[in-house]
Amino acid sequence: MSDLQPHDQFFKQIFSEPKRVKSLLDIFYPKLSQKIDSESIRLLNGEKYSQKIGKSLLDLLYECKIENEKSFLRIIFEHKSYIDKNLPSQLLYYNGVL
Repeated sequence: MSDLQPHDQFFKQIFSEPKRVKSLLDIFYPKLSQKIDSESIRLLNGEKYSQKIGKSLLDLLYECKIENEKSFLRIIFEHKSYIDKNLPSQLLYYNGVL
């Protein structure tokens, strides 16, 4: 984690703990949070590989059970200190195939 920017490292460290992920979901997605087995939340390796750009990291990727079904959650913290008109494109890129 040492090659991350300080703010990225902060978020990844804080939300690498399943109880904090559950608290975040309780606040922002309570209906979804109620369906998640909090004991099943497990942080996965968020590394993705692209031949185009080499190794790329997802923000945070978790495996959990939602209504007893194996599921995955990805949390993206995109914090900016300015208004970025390219943010929608950036988020689409994150969700696309590299």
